[in-house]
This record gives sequence, structure tokens and C-alpha cells, in this order.
Amino acid sequence: MYDAQDRLLSYGECTYAYRPNGSLQTKACPDGQTIYDYDSFGNLRGAALADGTQITYDIDGENRRIAKQINGVVVERFVYRNQLQPVAWLNGDGSLRAVFVYGEDANVPEYMVSGGNSYRLIRDQVGSVKLVVDSSGTVAQRIDYDEFGNVLADSAPGFQPFGFAGGLRDAHSGLVRFGARDYDPVTGRWTTKDPIRFNGGATNLYTYVDGDPINRRDPTGKVTPLGVRAAALCLAVDLAHGLETVLELNEYADEMLRIREQIKDLRNQCDGQPWDNDRIAKEEEIQQLELEYFKKSDELVRKRVVAYASHAFWAIGCLAVGALF
Repeated sequence: MYDAQDRLLSYGECTYAYRPNGSLQTKACPDGQTIYDYDSFGNLRGAALADGTQITYDIDGENRRIAKQINGVVVERFVYRNQLQPVAWLNGDGSLRAVFVYGEDANVPEYMVSGGNSYRLIRDQVGSVKLVVDSSGTVAQRIDYDEFGNVLADSAPGFQPFGFAGGLRDAHSGLVRFGARDYDPVTGRWTTKDPIRFNGGATNLYTYVDGDPINRRDPTGKVTPLGVRAAALCLAVDLAHGLETVLELNEYADEMLRIREQIKDLRNQCDGQPWDNDRIAKEEEIQQLELEYFKKSDELVRKRVVAYASHAFWAIGCLAVGALF
């Protein structure tokens, strides 16, 4: 149910209320009420969750989220390169958690360095981080989403901060931060109005990419509908190839996980067993599987680089096209 200003009033078992400026104020569900707080610039400053948890965000002078507190304790900090690219992820005490290295994408890094190890962040066609793979090809994290960005499965929660469409994911509030605004994947809508209001020609200031999150993205939180459509039309040229790439990468990840499980099972069978013909055969099978695994990991990295080389050209060009409108 919506009101005359396109504000969502109810969804499922939850009801929503808003401040006079249109920002989401409360979300009331059967398990309790969540209250949202904003600064004078419309940035989300905190949320009192239904379970009693108090989330607080620190915002710098350029409206970037630089820290998060849980019940008054700082749990993470960010250092930025520009408006959309955090280059360092810190613990609450200031110790380094990870450093991010960017390539062609506007808001998602290509690599992450953490604990002395390098990781590749593999994304889908809209920039959602799907796989995090280390230098040996081992999958450190796999995230599955539905079409609106709700997380269906996460093999390593909190391993890195990027999520749907490359936004900063907050597992506590359930929201995803994109530049100027926060997105709610449950409703598929922004929690505040578009900062540029109707200047972009929009008739609904809360919808995310015109309701097409499978093919479109909005890393700044204020891309105009015309710009989104222009960029989407451009990206459609390469969409089929991008979708095919995502499916192929997922198949490789599944196959690598299957091989690792086979190796683990065989090692368990061999532990403590005498070196008879049966164990020798299993050890040889383990060696073959390890060789197959390393080949798969090399292929995964190579295919990703080759497949996205042309896609990177289109992505940069299409974002530039969108920025013209």
C-alpha cells in the first residue's frame, strides 16, 4: 500500500511511517519496531532495531559513512579514496582489516588484501560481489542474492563489506549504502527520496533503478531515471554475455567446492590407515583431484579476466553515457 507521495505504507506484515521530508522514520513488524534517525543532509545516522540493538553511523563532511557503532562501541571504520571508493577497512580500535584495490568499477574493488593474503572479488552484471577467491583459487566467500539484493546464502558473513550491486552491506540493519542513500532489499526501495528530487524527471522518488535491479544499478544513489535508462540501453548490448559469464563462474565455483569436499573425504578415510594398496590408491586419487582443483582455479581467474575485459570497456562507456543525462 502506498500514499499519494509514493511512500510505502505497508508490506507483508510490516507498516511504515515517514518524517515530513519523506525519510523513513519507523518500520513496525510483528517482532517489534525499528526507528531510523537522519542528519540534516538526509544521511542515515542510526537505527534503533526491534531487538534493542542501537546502530549509529559516523558521517564525514562529504556525507560518507566512515564508522559504525553498535550500542555505543565502534566496530568498523572506513577510509575513502573518493566519494564511492573506500580504500581501507579498519576495526573499531583503528587496526587494519583490509585494503581495497580498484579497477574499472565505480564502487567495487577488484582486489582485497587482508591478513597478508590477496583476494579477488568476482562480481555479477550489476556489481554484486558473488565470490571472493584467494591467490590459490580457494573460494573464501560465496554470496547468493535474490533479484532485489536480499542475501539468500553467505558462506563467510563479515569477510568483506561489499554486497548487492557493490554497496556497503549492513547485516544488522539489513540496508545497503549507495553513495547518497540507503537501499532496502526487502522492499526494493530507497529509505529516502532522491536528493535531486524531480530534477531528473522521476515521478517516483523512492524506486530503485525503475524496478529493474537485475539489469541496472545506481552506485551514487542519485542517478536520474533518464541517465539510468540510457546506461541500461547501452549495457543491454553486453548483457547476454555478462549473464553467461556469471553462470559459468558459478559453475566453476560449485565444481571447485565439490572437488575440495572429495579431497577432504578421502583424507579422512586415509588418516590412521596402513599404507596398503587401498590407501595408496586413495592417495593417488587425492593427488589427481588436487591437480584438477588447481587447474580449475587457474581457469576461473583466466576466464574471469578475459570475459570481463570487453565488459569493462562497455561498463565505463555506459556509466559515462548515464552521467550525461
